[in-house]
Amino acid sequence: MANKKNKIPNIERPTKIKISALDFNIEYVPLNEELFGDFSYLNCRIRIEKNLSGPSLVDTILHEMNHAVWKVWQLKDRREDEERVVAVMASAWTQIFRDNPEFSKWMQKELEQ
Repeated sequence: MANKKNKIPNIERPTKIKISALDFNIEYVPLNEELFGDFSYLNCRIRIEKNLSGPSLVDTILHEMNHAVWKVWQLKDRREDEERVVAVMASAWTQIFRDNPEFSKWMQKELEQ
């Protein structure tokens, strides 16, 4: 029986992700030991600790992408009710996965580590 990991091609870490009308660069850099990632709306940038891998890496990238969704869809600085936030997040993630098909493939590969 073939190893499940062998079925997924080698997919490089994402370096760009489309969120709404914006393209965000994803940079893998050394960050301090207490910070796994950060997000800058002004610079259209997500920075990720370069030594992360597997589920921790996926979790951190998704966390920073949620900050981007929050800002791009202008949820920040407003008191939002739960249903609006959940509805916006669902639409945002639908768009992100549709416009970034390689990201889904890469995420699946990383989660199998």
